[in-house]
Amino acid sequence: MGWANYFAGSIDEVAIYNVALSPATINAHYYVAQSGAVSLTITRSGAIVSVNWPAGTLQSASALAGPWTDLPGVMAPYQPSISSGTMFYRVKL
Repeated sequence: MGWANYFAGSIDEVAIYNVALSPATINAHYYVAQSGAVSLTITRSGAIVSVNWPAGTLQSASALAGPWTDLPGVMAPYQPSISSGTMFYRVKL
């Protein structure tokens, strides 16, 4: 008998890490597994820019290489001021 009789199923997509994952990282892995990759869309209608994303924290930077800053509490659709110049956006799960 022993421990070999405790699991009756299959395991798919195994990953081994050298550290314990944070709850946020586990949630991000689960979200992507269930919903697919997170997509961010940016649209413009006249002078109004809208940034949309389905989950996670929106981040912004004035240069593509960063540094990236979380925009906590911002909800989609986010409508940034276009007078602030060029901005880059990404989503952190």
